[in-house]
Amino acid sequence: MNKKIFRCTLESIIYSGIIYYLFYFLSSVKHNFLSMNIHPLIVVVAYISLKYGVYVGFIGSFIATLTYVSVYISLGNDVVLFFLNFQYYKFFLMFLFVNIILGKVKIAFDERIEKLLKENKSLQEKYGEEKKKNFDLITINEKLKNQIVTGTESLFALFNIKNSLKEKKLEEVYTEIVLILKRFIKCEIGTVYQLVDNNVIMKMNIGKSNLDEHERKFPIESDERFMEILKTKKIMEFPIDLNENLPIYIAPIFDREKIIGFLSVEKIKFDVKEVYTFELFKIIAHELNDAISYILEEVEKKDRYFEEAPNIMKWNEFESLVKENERRKKLLNYNYILFEGKNPGFTLKEVSKIITNDKSVKNKNINKHITINEKSIRILLEMVEEKRKREAKEKIKEIFKEVDFYEI
Repeated sequence: MNKKIFRCTLESIIYSGIIYYLFYFLSSVKHNFLSMNIHPLIVVVAYISLKYGVYVGFIGSFIATLTYVSVYISLGNDVVLFFLNFQYYKFFLMFLFVNIILGKVKIAFDERIEKLLKENKSLQEKYGEEKKKNFDLITINEKLKNQIVTGTESLFALFNIKNSLKEKKLEEVYTEIVLILKRFIKCEIGTVYQLVDNNVIMKMNIGKSNLDEHERKFPIESDERFMEILKTKKIMEFPIDLNENLPIYIAPIFDREKIIGFLSVEKIKFDVKEVYTFELFKIIAHELNDAISYILEEVEKKDRYFEEAPNIMKWNEFESLVKENERRKKLLNYNYILFEGKNPGFTLKEVSKIITNDKSVKNKNINKHITINEKSIRILLEMVEEKRKREAKEKIKEIFKEVDFYEI
């Protein structure tokens, strides 16, 4: 404030001095200085008032008045008469009013500027906040975009897997579907079932299913949920049953219009069971059925089993199935047993007759696969726990008494 007063005083003295020098000192008619219209000193007062405002501007009007009175006295006039003659002291009032009016204009202008500056500062702060929020949203958007494009749980990843299903064999498709359940909907217990002669038989699963206690097989009439799916042929969602670990999602698996199995989810993480989880399960089930329908049509064109022995798998198809079980073991800790024995001279029809006549092979376990060639007989048992290996081997010996099987 002191600097402002000093600058105002200095400028007022300089400008008033210039007016004095130009319009009085250099003038040939000096007394005209007292009656000039518009008086040059008013310009000085106006400038000072507009620059410094009313209060500091009083200095400018005071110095202008002092300059005017000094000229008045230097011309030999009486000071007392100055206030008696309106012709002279009107200039003092003009200096004062100009200072007040234009000074208020300056104050109003400054207040307006200050208000605008505050508003601008507030807008800048809000802009900064919004800019930060926008940056955060862009960052989140980029992260989500990266997840969509590259994430293992992304939509594009699911789309790519979906497109690859039809290029796989049937057993590979079952593996991929189980992996998809685990990866995309955080499935902890899920199962692929086959429907054979009104019996629901576990094909493969992840987690420890409640059906382990039922030897992985039960009549479909004994389960209301599977019966409902069989009747409606629709994908359905059921309430969570913590006591019995019943399926919460079940989808039918079709071969054309016929239901040949079920895809079920018995348990998922509680933090992901939302509406979209069931929708995603429906998408997975639809893609499974599309792939199976396509694959079964291709299987019909080039059968995996011998025509003269429909329950014996061709050697190369059997090898492919073994490799798939090896992959399942690595990915899902999925147990299997592969037995091999020297072929004592059995033909395809003879082995087929042995299998057909033995009920334990035909009906007990759908996850048993057999192949033969001139040298060997191989038997693959899927989903066999370590503790049941010995039992399984004994049963095979009962069926093929002439063959000495060993595990490979």
